[in-house]
Parts: sequence; structure tokens; C-alpha cells
Amino acid sequence: MTFRDQASATIDASSIQFAGNATAGSSAVVRVESDANVFVNSLNMASGTAGSDSITGTGSTLTQQGTSTLTVGGTGTSSGTVIVESNGTFSTGSGLTAIQPNGRIDVQTGGRFNAVGDTTTTT
Repeated sequence: MTFRDQASATIDASSIQFAGNATAGSSAVVRVESDANVFVNSLNMASGTAGSDSITGTGSTLTQQGTSTLTVGGTGTSSGTVIVESNGTFSTGSGLTAIQPNGRIDVQTGGRFNAVGDTTTTT
């Protein structure tokens, strides 16, 4: 799913799960780019197989609302990645950010990751 060119979206579900399916080879990719703004609640990036979320470009933001939580990756073969690059911004909710054994938050040059709540990592 891609949001671009000044698109704005508010996804009002209480929780969104990307790549939550355990089917081998399944994956999900979400891109927020070119001055797009996306507002969500809790996110679970890859509790099943592989999920990726990329925020890139001046003015591009992904913002979690309220007490939302963020889970990146999982165990076994589940992997999740959040990539924030070239003037993109990811802001978490005030709930827990949990980085699982196969999870990664990759903040590249010019990217901003604002962790509002507590952050834990599991090895």
C-alpha cells in the first residue's frame, strides 16, 4: 500500500496488522512518501511473515495516535522493518514500542523517529 503526493489518510481501526499471516512467502509493504501524511492507531509489523514500513520524502509522516502501540518483527521466521529516510518522520503513540528478535527500526540520514512512549527490545 502506498500513500504519496500529498495524500492524507486516517485509518481508524484500533489495530492494524501487516503480514500477520503465517503463510510462507507472504509479505506486506507500506510506503508513505512525497509529502503524504498517514494517521493510525496500534501497528503490528510482521507477526506472521515479513512486513516493511517506509517513510520517505520531505513532509512525509506516519503518526500513531493516542496510546497506540508499535510491535516490529516477531520470532522464528517473522521479520519486520520500519525504515525512516530522507526527511520522513515516524512518531509513535504513547503506548509501548516493542522491537522483537527479528524486528528492526532503521533511521537513515535525514529521517526522524520520535518514540513517544517506552521502548523495549527482545533478543
